[in-house]
Amino acid sequence: MADSSRVVAAVDFGTHGTGFAWSLRNDPKHTVFYYDQWPGQPAAYPKNLSALLLDADGMVVAWGYEARRRRLADATDENLDYRAHFKIALLPDGAANGDGDRRKSEPSAIELTALCLREVYRVAIKEIVTRTAITPDEVEWLLTVPAIWGDRERHLMRTAAEIAGFSGVRLSLVTEPEAAALDCWQDPAFEDLAQPGRRFVVVDAGSGTVDITSYEVVGTDDRPRLAGLGVPTGAALGAGDLDREFIRGIVRARLGQALAWEMAADGASRIALLDDWERAKRDFDPRRGGPLNVTLPPKVLRKLYVEDDRSRAALAAAQGGVDDSIVLSPGEVRSLFDKTITPMIALVAEHIRALPRGTPPSLLLVGGFAQSHYLQDRFRQAFSGIVTQVLTAPRPAHAVLFGAVRSGLEGVVVSRPSQFTYGIAVRRRFHEHSDQLRRMHIDEDGDLWCEDAFAVLVTMGQQVVVGHEISQQFCPSDSDTASLGIRLFQTKNPRPRYIDEPGSEHLLTIDIDIRGTVGEPIAKRKITVTLVFGLVELAMRVLDRNTGVEQRASMNYLIEEAAE
Repeated sequence: MADSSRVVAAVDFGTHGTGFAWSLRNDPKHTVFYYDQWPGQPAAYPKNLSALLLDADGMVVAWGYEARRRRLADATDENLDYRAHFKIALLPDGAANGDGDRRKSEPSAIELTALCLREVYRVAIKEIVTRTAITPDEVEWLLTVPAIWGDRERHLMRTAAEIAGFSGVRLSLVTEPEAAALDCWQDPAFEDLAQPGRRFVVVDAGSGTVDITSYEVVGTDDRPRLAGLGVPTGAALGAGDLDREFIRGIVRARLGQALAWEMAADGASRIALLDDWERAKRDFDPRRGGPLNVTLPPKVLRKLYVEDDRSRAALAAAQGGVDDSIVLSPGEVRSLFDKTITPMIALVAEHIRALPRGTPPSLLLVGGFAQSHYLQDRFRQAFSGIVTQVLTAPRPAHAVLFGAVRSGLEGVVVSRPSQFTYGIAVRRRFHEHSDQLRRMHIDEDGDLWCEDAFAVLVTMGQQVVVGHEISQQFCPSDSDTASLGIRLFQTKNPRPRYIDEPGSEHLLTIDIDIRGTVGEPIAKRKITVTLVFGLVELAMRVLDRNTGVEQRASMNYLIEEAAE
């Protein structure tokens, strides 16, 4: 963070909701302020909906709760295009562009993300400037991302933020569970978590993803710090999966395929049904017993009562005579929840088993889905005797947002394990007994070389200090090469041999001019390749040690490459 900043602000951009918060750097108490007066919201809450309402030209008509309200009010207007849940589409295997209407040319996930972040930025900068009397260029920004996202997704998010108006030089990314850990870790209710030697696992259960990270408290009693433990894990599992299972497994069965598809195609009806389902699933507590009722939208009710007596009779027969809502027994609701929670628990158990040996950790539940009483109960049952305690953040849905601000104010995370093995493509000596023959290259002197070898710079799981640089020296394979293209790769394999192995991904390339040493002995043509590990993001530098020429690149190169 730049010393000239007077305000640290954070944006938590989630699959379901987005909010911002900030704090003054010179405030010794580091009070966090937030905004909770979004137009159209049902109640005061620090997050607006991550949703957009677009016109026929792709321009934003409204966003957040107001977008949903307008879509419901103008249900028959085919020139309006409602979009939501597009964050998950930034993943390589995510839906093309989230959920919503399907009547226009399809905007990309990065375009939708940029449009939504632009609206957030406008509200945030106006609120912060008005309340603090600072200028926009005195704000440092933190933007949250899932821990399981790789460098590709993180830089897609950075690119969207810069398109939206956030200053690239004053913008840093922070992982969501790490931010949540900071918020809870400094909460007086969890003061025992701040004792040196304590270990805890953070499970950030949101709408679209679950992130699992672990930490150990290091340092001293008066200056504790956090060190990452194990490689972050997770999956595209979240509360949004319950919504899809509800539509596919319950609504279609009760209403029939034809009526269910008709309702799904009508944006207003789909929004209204999912809104009431959101209320019902949030309040579900199996200990209270009794069925869950989800009200059917007016358009569906008119269809049932006026045009489709057969479907209405079938619905009533399946629900003990009830024909104006979807009725779910406690067992049916548990079954829906378990389809997401059970694999989530399995991921957490696997993560804990992979941790370095040490004292048993605590388990900390954060994120919007962590508000579910049923999820909390399942985790307590599953990990009884495995962890010392299962804790839920005092404000599960707010922890990431508030913790992101704290991460910009107090650099308490000192190290974390690398999620990937990083290395560059090199030509090295051919090993007759271990290298593949197809990779062998014979130069004009008759020397045998192995093409496309993976020279490891950092190994997956290796502890990397935040802000640390890792360097290695290399030489060209001959005296005549005038330029080099240094290609950086990542893989989950801790011992890769070649850059084109399954799972290896090209991240960026730096071209460096080394004409100044043409003709010199190879040993004197040294270059230094350096990886720079920031708060979350990765950069690479290449230095010609003889001429002092240096080139630097960040993962933005990947965005250009992906667009080709």
